[in-house]
Amino acid sequence: MLATAMVAAATHCSISGGVELVVNLSPFKQLVHSLSPVPVLVSGYNRDSSRIFANDDASPQPADLQQWIQQYSVPTGRNPVAHVHRTGLGLTYVFPLRANNDLVGLLILVAEGRIYQLPPKEVIADRIAPVLVLLARELAAPTLRQAPECAAATIPVNTQQVQDYAERATAADDPTLEAILANAQTDTKSSIVMLLAPERGLLRFHSAGRFSTAHSALLKNIASQHLTSALKNRATPLVVNKMRDQASAKIVPYRFICAALLQGTRQIGIVVCVRRDSALPYVRADVTALASLKEPLTRLVVSHTDKTTGLLTRAAFELEALELLAAPSATKFCIAYLNVDRLHVVNDLFGFEAGNAVLRNVGTAIRNQALPSGGVAGRLGGDQFAVLLTGCRVPQAQAWALLLRESLAAMPLPSACAGLEVTISIGLAESENDGRLDQTLGAAESAGKAAKDRGRDRVEVFTSNDASLMQRHEDVIIFRKLVGALKAGEFQLHAQPIVSLVEPHPVPRYEILVRMLGRDGRVIPPRKFMSAATRYQLLPQLDRWVLAETLRTLAPHVAYLTGLGASFSVNLTGPTITDGGFSQVVRSALSSYEVPAALIEFEITESAAARSIETAEKFVHEMREIGCRFSLDDFGTGVSSLSYLKSLNVSSLKIDGSFVRDLAINPHSQTKVRAILDIARELKLDTVAEYVETIELASRLASMGVTHAQGYAFGRPRPLSDVLSELQQKCSLGVESWYAGETGNELRVARA
Repeated sequence: MLATAMVAAATHCSISGGVELVVNLSPFKQLVHSLSPVPVLVSGYNRDSSRIFANDDASPQPADLQQWIQQYSVPTGRNPVAHVHRTGLGLTYVFPLRANNDLVGLLILVAEGRIYQLPPKEVIADRIAPVLVLLARELAAPTLRQAPECAAATIPVNTQQVQDYAERATAADDPTLEAILANAQTDTKSSIVMLLAPERGLLRFHSAGRFSTAHSALLKNIASQHLTSALKNRATPLVVNKMRDQASAKIVPYRFICAALLQGTRQIGIVVCVRRDSALPYVRADVTALASLKEPLTRLVVSHTDKTTGLLTRAAFELEALELLAAPSATKFCIAYLNVDRLHVVNDLFGFEAGNAVLRNVGTAIRNQALPSGGVAGRLGGDQFAVLLTGCRVPQAQAWALLLRESLAAMPLPSACAGLEVTISIGLAESENDGRLDQTLGAAESAGKAAKDRGRDRVEVFTSNDASLMQRHEDVIIFRKLVGALKAGEFQLHAQPIVSLVEPHPVPRYEILVRMLGRDGRVIPPRKFMSAATRYQLLPQLDRWVLAETLRTLAPHVAYLTGLGASFSVNLTGPTITDGGFSQVVRSALSSYEVPAALIEFEITESAAARSIETAEKFVHEMREIGCRFSLDDFGTGVSSLSYLKSLNVSSLKIDGSFVRDLAINPHSQTKVRAILDIARELKLDTVAEYVETIELASRLASMGVTHAQGYAFGRPRPLSDVLSELQQKCSLGVESWYAGETGNELRVARA
């Protein structure tokens, strides 16, 4: 057991946690006896009148003690080292004990005999000067006062100084734990500052230099086993200037100030400042500095950790991980992405409190599972967790993950969830050569999602030759960019012409296409972001942005576009079509931008309509009533095309490009296109062939009866604003050739 040599009482007493406070100052009394030139009775008192020691514990307290304490507590320009008072038996020497000019106690010597035979105060003061200095130093950092229950005493702190320290510590807009611990280390002139919040899995060291693993383990043990207990129910800092290991009777080579971090009345952690025992003892200024940091540290610990699981929050996890990986010794690392399987079932069947109990089990299992070579764990949100495994390769990470699954499986479920099996899916990824945290986390998340798709309750490792994992990984990376782009409107509308193959003077007709802009201004094509938008349910947001931006862009050009009979096709996805409120969104947008409905044509796919044919049919009917037209996109790829045509009132069919691209060489494609054309002629519908890349192909399609073509043969997608400017210019000049790159010869060939 560790024993602490304290400085403010005269007996041995114990406090919770098995820490014995040794409060024996008799060595000072013995020193005074040996140094005094005459025999004296020695007694000592704190500034609160508590007795430190005396020759006879039953001896009465001096009658003038309170008066002396009050008199000597007032600092003066010149503080005498002693005062002499006559008594009936001789002289009483009173030595004020001061630290930083503040009274911390009194040493009282009583000498009997004739007054003229007793030495002057200066002689005694000179002889016992070393004792006075040492005793004052010890009393400057008291932790207990003499009382039967050994109650804790506080060192008075300067309230204004506490406020000044706190303002400086939190001067940064977003102070970090590291910054505040650094302030504590500087302000208290400590070698080490340690933050310990075991329930939240938080242990941080800030050091002025290097210290050994053995010393860090010793300090952690002292903090967790002894200082934490000593700080219970204590709102003020505790000073421990001496600590002895009773097993070896050796002094622990450190001095401490520690303070509890309290959330309300609940202790959530402690902060400990440490000095070598060769340094000066901690004094009032150090206590003031530490007291000022309690509140900002508590706030950060609370915001730093997830209250349900005790693990780090996502922001804190990323910050901690980046700090760990910035160390020169950081090498390869792995990230484990954990997802609780079917947590929504627990929430639905047993309530959110039961779900939180399951999450607490996961947090406990993660904290109890030793991390290879260190690491850090956090709850990313919902049922998602991440663990950084530093200095670790995939085999070690797999072994760790399998042990974690076993540990969680062995934990008893909350009583409300009896009979339900709760498992986790884990994805693992190893860092690449550049060691980027975000990329590795994204790869681990992709592997974790794959683990759920492939049956749950399993561990999947990210590999670059797994096509489905690579697609998921790309989706995760794009998803984060996509969310930011939607918030910032970082998209661009393009338009591609749809050309009539049968009309000599066709009206302008275009399909609206969307491109995402990268941070470097480069255009990201749809194939890069549509998969992520689909996987993460962002399609409705994207559709609404495209509709609103299309109408906003068309609004200044409505007059001449209406006169030309122009139309612009906007693609709608399945989730948007089946949203019962989207028809009202369209009406409101058309009204707000004052764009006629006749300018807008909507393109929907068979698969989109199949999500809910009744809702899709209702939406088409409502939009056609106000003047919008519809085209059925990718026609021919579904299995129920004819049933959809019967239900949906569309104006044209778009023949899927997979049948058009190889039309010249694939008899199956030729048969498919002819069948589609027969249906269109029977229903009196226009047809649009996609991916028409040559005039020769356009000519063949025209000869088969296709009415419109779209593809590079007639123009590539260009920014919508450029297209509208060009249309306006040609309209003012009376030019009827609407499409960039079009020549009369090309059109005659195409329409032949």
